[in-house]
Amino acid sequence: SNESALTSEIPASGEYVYDVAFAEYQGASMGKTVKVIIDGHRVQVIFDGNEVDNGQLMKHKTGVWIIAMNESDKELDEVGGCTDGPSTIDFENKRYWMC
Repeated sequence: SNESALTSEIPASGEYVYDVAFAEYQGASMGKTVKVIIDGHRVQVIFDGNEVDNGQLMKHKTGVWIIAMNESDKELDEVGGCTDGPSTIDFENKRYWMC
């Protein structure tokens, strides 16, 4: 089923350290990292000891993973980086995009 294919792309539940990708610096991390806590389809992102993001992992219409609040976030035109939309997270390269 489509559901199991989606689930297999989300890393196993647990704590991970991801590089920050700053959109305004073309994705450079500037040496910064975040703690990414995955619990099934839910995720929480901790930066410098503070929660900066949490929500539901969903695949956006463009194919990138987003940290969504609502199902409708998958259809938004602008996501990630410095947009008003949900943040994007890159499991393959272990990067979390911030403005």
